[in-house]
Amino acid sequence: MRPLQALTLTLTLTLTLTLTLTLTLTLTLIVMDEATSSLDRGTDERIQAILRDKDGPLRDATIVAIAHRLETIVDYDYVCVLDNGEVAEYGPPQELLQKQGGPFHSLFEESGNKKTV
Repeated sequence: MRPLQALTLTLTLTLTLTLTLTLTLTLTLIVMDEATSSLDRGTDERIQAILRDKDGPLRDATIVAIAHRLETIVDYDYVCVLDNGEVAEYGPPQELLQKQGGPFHSLFEESGNKKTV
């Protein structure tokens, strides 16, 4: 068997192992930087379901997510939209989506998401 540092894991396997470890620990803060952006939609949706499960192992964790797939964060408690390193808008995504011409609303529509949740 090869030493662990010599192993090359696929992105999906790496994410699966990380998620498994996350689910076995008691975490209060999880930071994800485009965690599922390289995955296919089906795998992304399964991971998002685990993150959203209000009765699941992450129910008490605070999740900070950097995301470009805005549909993955539209049901989060709060969204912070940055523009050139400055806070352009902050608040519950449902409220931000109602602001016609607002930064989050505009980004959401530009990304091809026409329906508001």
